Amino acid sequence: MEEVQNVAVAFWEPDGSSTSSFLHTQHQTTMRTDLNLNPQPLFLPIILIKEEKIDYHELQKTEHTED
Repeated sequence: MEEVQNVAVAFWEPDGSSTSSFLHTQHQTTMRTDLNLNPQPLFLPIILIKEEKIDYHELQKTEHTED
């Protein structure tokens, strides 16, 4: 939920149980494209240790070693 004073407009959605809101421009999140920055790849986290055991298959995909 946003601060009410920062909301420019809000709508009830057709389902009747949710709303959408749009912030005044000065309160909107700055995007990388707004600053002319190059996009960065998305990296999802991987599980290397599960139930106290090292997943060597996943470890090999990284630049790290067991050390």
